[in-house]
Amino acid sequence: MLTNLRETIEYLAGQRDEPGPWLARTPRWISGSIVWLLAMALIYCFCGQSTQFTYINF
Repeated sequence: MLTNLRETIEYLAGQRDEPGPWLARTPRWISGSIVWLLAMALIYCFCGQSTQFTYINF
C-alpha cells in the first residue's frame, strides 16, 4: 500500500512518466479534480485569512 502511495505521489510530482496504480484505475477527470481540490485546500490553509493571527502595522 505504501509503495502504491509513493508511486502515485512521484507521478504527481513529475518524477515518473507512468501513473501510479491508484490513478491508473480512476478516470482522468476524477484524479485531476482531486489534485486541484488538494491544491485549493493547501492555499486556503496557508493564505493568512483562514488563521486568527492579527497583523499589526506600525
